[in-house]
Amino acid sequence: MKPVFGFWKTFAAALKGALLSRDTIAIFAGAVAFYLIFYAWPYGNQQIEHIPAAVCDLDRSDSSRRLILEIGASPAVDVTMTTGSESEALEALRTERVPVLITIPKDYEKTLARGGNTTVHVTGNGAFPVKIRAVQSAVAGVVQDKTRLLDSRAVFATGLPGTSAAGSYAAPPSLRVQYRYNEIGGYGNYTVPVVGPIILQAIMLMGITIALGGWLCSPRRPDFLPGALRYPGRLGSAVFLAFWMIAFMWFIYMQAVDFRFHEYGSMANPSAVLLTGLLFSASVTAFAMTISLLLGSNRWSSQAIVMTSAPAVFLSGGIWPLESFTHPAVYAFSLLFPTTPAIRALLAASQDGAAMGDLLMPLSVLLAQTAGYLCLSAWLAGRRLTPQSVKRFSENDVI
Repeated sequence: MKPVFGFWKTFAAALKGALLSRDTIAIFAGAVAFYLIFYAWPYGNQQIEHIPAAVCDLDRSDSSRRLILEIGASPAVDVTMTTGSESEALEALRTERVPVLITIPKDYEKTLARGGNTTVHVTGNGAFPVKIRAVQSAVAGVVQDKTRLLDSRAVFATGLPGTSAAGSYAAPPSLRVQYRYNEIGGYGNYTVPVVGPIILQAIMLMGITIALGGWLCSPRRPDFLPGALRYPGRLGSAVFLAFWMIAFMWFIYMQAVDFRFHEYGSMANPSAVLLTGLLFSASVTAFAMTISLLLGSNRWSSQAIVMTSAPAVFLSGGIWPLESFTHPAVYAFSLLFPTTPAIRALLAASQDGAAMGDLLMPLSVLLAQTAGYLCLSAWLAGRRLTPQSVKRFSENDVI
């Protein structure tokens, strides 16, 4: 009769079985680093550049041509087409030859020189909202500076007195654009820290469910597993600790190595970030173990993880406001995912340096998730014991 492993032997055996198994070594040993490097890399250039744009010049004046030159000089916009035909410009937008169309209205120069209200239209393909936003910002920067739009000849040609002509160069009102759910400057600075925890959660869920689910359905279970199932408090916690340590180490890599290497905001409040990471890793680990014990196999876990990873991004409230999910059932469902409270806490602590007291609510949710999933795992563990395992092991067999 083989004795049940003790706590540290169970921990070591579970860690070895996870890291050195041919089924999971690629997931636990390198998937997070590989995914984060090639996900964060394209966002390294915070400013989106050289977006093809068509310009429809209905005024054909010196000022409109000057405006086109100023827009083309912006690093964000590449004016690839200039036309005086509105139908031709709209056709280019419709056939997706360009994602953005800039229209300069008729009498643009005359209205601008006389101090009247004129409007430059920016029309974009709705499939490319980020590109449209970049062109919008570039055009706004040009049209807000009158000295870049008018020359002296255009102003004095209006016949206005010299004092009035000089007033045409008065500074216009400033433009301030603020996006409610992306207050941090830079597309990558916000998007990568939001999606990073989703990547970590998905990979850890896949690795743990494949490892633990495979052990459960294997005809020859690892020697430490029956004892961990029989005594979830004393020995099952060792398996939990092994997976938790792997998840937390990758969390540290994500925040302190990957984000810093790519120069994204991170570790503004290190103690708050580490505490959030400890709770987030624990919640993800407990969640994954619950799924594995519930299924009793690794047969369907990967499909479920793939199906829920993308919805978890929006259910977190980091990109899409949670207020938009008005049904209570949707909000309750979002709380099943550890990333829902973790993303908000990490954005606040890692990027904005929020104090620990400001994170009490999301940290409390992570703690409640961990406790709930651990209790559910302990209850499910007994259901995964075979009758032979129950008879085979007793309290005296534990070493």
